[in-house]
Amino acid sequence: MDGLYGQIRIALHQVWRRRWLAAAVAWGVAVAGWLVIALIPNSYEAKARLFIQQQQVLANLPGSTIEDRNAQMLRLKQTLVSQDNLIRVVRRTDLNSLVASDADLASTANALRARITVTQQPDGGLEIKATSNIAGFSNAQNARTAAGTVQGLIDAFQEQNMAGDRQESGQGLQVLDEELARREAALR
Repeated sequence: MDGLYGQIRIALHQVWRRRWLAAAVAWGVAVAGWLVIALIPNSYEAKARLFIQQQQVLANLPGSTIEDRNAQMLRLKQTLVSQDNLIRVVRRTDLNSLVASDADLASTANALRARITVTQQPDGGLEIKATSNIAGFSNAQNARTAAGTVQGLIDAFQEQNMAGDRQESGQGLQVLDEELARREAALR
């Protein structure tokens, strides 16, 4: 035990004698680490999953096949990332500060399209994923932009779905009115 204690004392004495070298190496490693961390780009990602009742949102026609439903889901995905929806999202998020003209608006919407992925899930839903790593934005702005992009796409989906429901309700009322008119004529 005396030998181990003596070796520890000798090692500590050698470290103490070279303390300035050890401090310089520690500082060099710390500064190099800080530089590496500072060069890592900040990237924020937001995800949302939409569960779609295909009987309500997508036409469930008798005789429709899985390929027809997949084609309808593809159209729905394309509609979500359409130019009009992306322009609406740009206007509602911090990306609007980058827009000075209509050409800037179109290029910002195209850049936003590249940072959005919409994938179909096995359960029939959609997953929307948006990333934001804009160099001129702060961390908070990038985080808000990613979350706002996903929320904007969800809002666009809900607006389109509600417009479709209103149209279907109007058509249903029109059919009922026609049926009432026929019954009224038959009763006379």
